[in-house]
Amino acid sequence: MVHGFGRSTARACLLMLTMCAVSCEDPTNDDWGPPLGYTVVSGTVRSRSGPNPELAQVGIGRCQPENVLGAGAKTDANGRYEITASTPPFGLLPLALQTSRPDTLNFHCFLFVYYDGVIRDSLDVKLGPSANNPTRYSLDLWIP
Repeated sequence: MVHGFGRSTARACLLMLTMCAVSCEDPTNDDWGPPLGYTVVSGTVRSRSGPNPELAQVGIGRCQPENVLGAGAKTDANGRYEITASTPPFGLLPLALQTSRPDTLNFHCFLFVYYDGVIRDSLDVKLGPSANNPTRYSLDLWIP
């Protein structure tokens, strides 16, 4: 027996380890909470040289000051798109964002049309508080 480490201490440690093994979940499956905020950006991709492109991929990303928004959508047959974006789960955000209300945050984000990867426009985005109440923006994008 090690000095200061008796049977009762060993039993207590064994009990704690057993309880943890039974009740502790895999940390990769932890619930990090809901997203901090939501936004929807919609519009039409328009071509200067012909009909609006159909099935083009449009994306939002490279947001500043924190790159926490990113999503994409395909245009329909008329060139219309709608991107629904949200932040990552609350617990995975930088601490400075975790202490903020969604409607007080302002992100400057870029919009891309993926056929050439060129930035087509940018947008200042404020977040809505829920998926049922996102902030909404409308922005048409022009391609050559």
